[in-house]
Amino acid sequence: MLYSFTGGSDGDFPGWGGLVFDKTNNLYGATVLGGKYGEGTIFDLRPNLDGIWTESVLHQFTGKSDGGTPDTTPIFDAAGNLYATAVSGGAYACGTAFKMTPGSNNLWTFHVIHQFKGGPACAPWVGFTPDAAGALYGTTRNAGKFCNPGSGDCGTVFQLTPTSGGGWTYKVIHLFSGGKGGVDPSVGGQVFDGQGNLYGATEDQGAHGYGLLFKLTPGAGDKWTYQVLHQFNGLQDGGNSIGRMIFDAPGNLYGPAYSGGAYGYGVVFKLTPNQNGTWTENAIFSFSGSDGANPAAALISDPAGNIYGITNAGGAYDAGTVYEITP
Repeated sequence: MLYSFTGGSDGDFPGWGGLVFDKTNNLYGATVLGGKYGEGTIFDLRPNLDGIWTESVLHQFTGKSDGGTPDTTPIFDAAGNLYATAVSGGAYACGTAFKMTPGSNNLWTFHVIHQFKGGPACAPWVGFTPDAAGALYGTTRNAGKFCNPGSGDCGTVFQLTPTSGGGWTYKVIHLFSGGKGGVDPSVGGQVFDGQGNLYGATEDQGAHGYGLLFKLTPGAGDKWTYQVLHQFNGLQDGGNSIGRMIFDAPGNLYGPAYSGGAYGYGVVFKLTPNQNGTWTENAIFSFSGSDGANPAAALISDPAGNIYGITNAGGAYDAGTVYEITP
């Protein structure tokens, strides 16, 4: 145990977000609640020589112009600046995107780089996926399955591009349409391939009501083409994918699906590209309950190609498992 949150000024409920290391092996993360104003925190954990870790709160969210409830995983740029999102608060009560710049004595300067307005795009979850040029990509997912197609409340994928003057240009690159086009992009976030294409999942709707997997391809004029790679049917192939996918060396995608499979407890799937531009999905493992149930977190892999993840439930005590899948 590195640190136990008290639920007070140090933060409460880390939520869906994850941790990230800086260059000196300090850990950074967010709490959705707690803090001085009850609107969440950004924190770090620093190791001491005696093996004990010290937690420091780097920003206390007020729920006002800075945002609130940061259900997010921070990321760093090459200069050591930290970027993330806040789901709520902000100037228009739709959340914020922000940058934190380090200073002396572990004091950080907080800057809002975008105020979400809604119509489209409200409530940015998860945080950012960066591209090779320094642009940041994220999703909004505020309306769940009951959405009005074309309004933006079915969810969006957005882009924040840095400008020469230190500002940021905001653009929605995809509006989810509901129905067969999917709704509610995954809380796990997206992943880029080596050609700059962006891949992700929607948690709901799709052709069969269990979500889908998609690809966004950049084109001329910064226009992006949306392609559905797989429609989950909630049966053997799984359904309701939440966690971020990963690539293997040959270019196959792997991800967790929260439901479906042989026993109804979710699967880990493999998505294989075909020569004609289509993709084939296969469940490579179905959870039975005793080995875990409802995999939700992002996957990671080691150099040997083994895949690791966690489940929300199941296992010996029905409290979740950590698992490894060996090819």
